[in-house]
Amino acid sequence: MGQIKVKTSVQKLVAQDKDIYVSRAVRFSKIPTAELIEHAASDSGLSDSMVAAAFYAIVKQVKELMLNGHSIELGTLGTLRFSMSCKAAKTAEDVSATNVKTRRILIAPSKTLKQALDNVTFTGFSVAGEDGATGEEEGDEIV
Repeated sequence: MGQIKVKTSVQKLVAQDKDIYVSRAVRFSKIPTAELIEHAASDSGLSDSMVAAAFYAIVKQVKELMLNGHSIELGTLGTLRFSMSCKAAKTAEDVSATNVKTRRILIAPSKTLKQALDNVTFTGFSVAGEDGATGEEEGDEIV
C-alpha cells in the first residue's frame, strides 16, 4: 500500500473576496533514470548494465513507434498515446499542419494501476498558516 503526503494551503479568491482551502499531493523528488535502473536491477537480479541496455532500447522503440502514430501499452502502468488539438477551419482547403495548436503525450492508466490508487492512504492534511504562522509558500491568488 502506498502513502501520499498532502499539503493544504489557503488561496484567496480575489473575484469573490474569500479564502478557500486547497490540498495537493507533495512530490518529494524526481527519481533520475540511473537510480530507477539501479532499483530495477536490484529487484530483477540482473546487472545494472543489462537493465540499462534493455531500458534504453525500450525508450528508443517507444519514441520511434509513438512518433509514427502508435499507442504503446506499458504493461500494468497503462498506455501511452499521442494527442493534439487543432484550430477549426471553415473549409477543407483551410486544414493544414498550421492548424495544430498543441501536441501532447498522454498516459491512460491501467486497471491495475487505478486499483492500486484505491489503496493509497493520504496523510498530513494540516493547513499551512492555520494558526497564523506563515507557511513555506503563500497561497496563490485566483481571479
